[in-house]
Amino acid sequence: MNSLAYLSSILNLAEGYERSSLRLHQLKGKRKGQNATHLLDGKRVVFEPNHDPVPCKKDGGIHEEKVNKIMIIDMEDYH
Repeated sequence: MNSLAYLSSILNLAEGYERSSLRLHQLKGKRKGQNATHLLDGKRVVFEPNHDPVPCKKDGGIHEEKVNKIMIIDMEDYH
């Protein structure tokens, strides 16, 4: 199953982090608040929670268990 199919099959962002085959990770710097997953040939899909407001924990971090909608920002070659 490819990464996009995995993204569409998960119930929430926390479940996505648990699936090692998805290679889901948070981005840093100017892309803080966004996530990515790898595709083939050095490409990746960049996305962010599609909630208004984004569900947050008391410490200000994203509450991954409550993120069940995403918006794809970019599909890019990161090499």
